[in-house]
Amino acid sequence: MNKYTNKPKNITPERISEYKQFNLTENPFPATPFMALQSPDKRVNGTIYEKSIRNEEYEQLKENFLSKPQSDFSRSRLGFLMDTSFVGRGNGKTAFLMHLLKKNINNDYCHSISNEENKCFGLYIQPETGGKTKTFEKLIEKIILEIINKNTLKDCIVSIYLTAIMETFPTKFESVINSLNNIEEDEYYTKITDPKWYKDNELDLNELENFVQSNKYLKNMSNDFYNTIIAKSQCSLLPNISLTAEAIKEYYIINLKKKNNVEFFFNDLVLLFEAANFNGAYIFIDDFERIPDFQSERDRRDFVNSIRTYLFDGTSENAKKGFYNFLLVLHAGVPRLIEKAWGDSGMEQRCTLATIDKTQSEGHQIIFKPLNITSTEKLISAYIREYRADSNIINDDLYPFTQDSVNKIHSVSDGNVSKILKNCHHILEAATKTKNITVIDKAFVDSYFQKNDMLNVKDNNFLNNAQINLMDDINE
Repeated sequence: MNKYTNKPKNITPERISEYKQFNLTENPFPATPFMALQSPDKRVNGTIYEKSIRNEEYEQLKENFLSKPQSDFSRSRLGFLMDTSFVGRGNGKTAFLMHLLKKNINNDYCHSISNEENKCFGLYIQPETGGKTKTFEKLIEKIILEIINKNTLKDCIVSIYLTAIMETFPTKFESVINSLNNIEEDEYYTKITDPKWYKDNELDLNELENFVQSNKYLKNMSNDFYNTIIAKSQCSLLPNISLTAEAIKEYYIINLKKKNNVEFFFNDLVLLFEAANFNGAYIFIDDFERIPDFQSERDRRDFVNSIRTYLFDGTSENAKKGFYNFLLVLHAGVPRLIEKAWGDSGMEQRCTLATIDKTQSEGHQIIFKPLNITSTEKLISAYIREYRADSNIINDDLYPFTQDSVNKIHSVSDGNVSKILKNCHHILEAATKTKNITVIDKAFVDSYFQKNDMLNVKDNNFLNNAQINLMDDINE
């Protein structure tokens, strides 16, 4: 027999999914429900999202930040997204922010949500663990690298050159835009920075470069940046694009990464974005406690003083215009870590720090509350819907769960998103291993929690001890 045509006698049978009995292709719920943005699994990368469960928080953020004209100097430049409960971690803040950036901010740069008052981009920043981002300079460095390595800077350059074409060659602008209609947005930058593209469209690149160099915002940038990046085309024998993401990245790494990165961010980059018709940006700093957790009192005071200087009182372009809007994500207990430095610096008068005993939030404080039962039902049904085998078989968004069993899961999980999803995962796994079960009712859920009572006790003891230890550390 030929080895290439041999066939085995034992053929592996097609595996029948253990979730088929519940009209599911697989378990819809993540076993470890924490955001993993780079994962291909839509259960943990933020793809599955039910926006209605956070409508109140969204409307508050929209009213007090996103829809406020940047020209209104009375608006908040600094805000807090925070939990008031020690079970708040895993309450969906990261998923909320990622959805907000993708669907409401960066899709058209806040143009529609602000009634065309603003053109603002958004960034998501997560400080590194272990105290690597404990200084203000390190935080700004992380933000700059996010701007350079993502599409933000490329979009900025595309905007600058398309505006130059519109102003310099108005009769050709429509045909130029039409030539870009059939390409992906990611290809815009490749076209705009290719001298051949300008030649193909009969555009004088030298004339466009002269227009860019005369931009009032770019001319106000530091002489070092302007001469190194923008004016260099004057010395070139062949027409070329002076302002590229690669040139800016090289300039930053060689000249500024180890010094003056704060001034670069709050001055030169602000002017660069204004040249691209942006009038603001929203910077969300998640897991903010990773910064003060590793700071001494002096470190915290210096950090807060830097916030005041560069966001409000200093002479930087940002302080004068309020270009950047910072929103800090605070878990319970974190405000007390920085409240002394906050008060000593005078920031309490400028932007009241949200505290765990505050009964009513102010405009710049967006409070993340535990889910109510209606929101819990919507959350669970959103995950089930993504993995429903046949939507025509059963007309029940919660199946295989019942409303009573969901009520029980909600109660035991304290309305916490991560706990709800994790409990649903394990309960469904237990149900697939139980014979003659067609629906996960309250009796089954009660039985599951009773059998796992010791596990729940351990989790609760760990949580309680963590709260006590944290409060002891704060008091000390």
